[in-house]
Amino acid sequence: LQREAVARFRRLHGPRHPDVAFALSNYGGTLGQLGRHAEAEPVLRESADIYGSAFGAAYADHPDVGYPLAH
Repeated sequence: LQREAVARFRRLHGPRHPDVAFALSNYGGTLGQLGRHAEAEPVLRESADIYGSAFGAAYADHPDVGYPLAH
């Protein structure tokens, strides 16, 4: 379902919208919780990249964005 949510947000808002980043963060976090770290990392990095583009590089380093990547 989360993968579908990402696809819907991309269709609605375009590929670089913060809502896409939010959906990617949720999806990546779930993958990480399931122990699927190799799959989670690129998803979470894309989320952080979109957040950084939307709100500035400092936001991409914010703990709320970086925490899922660290765990």
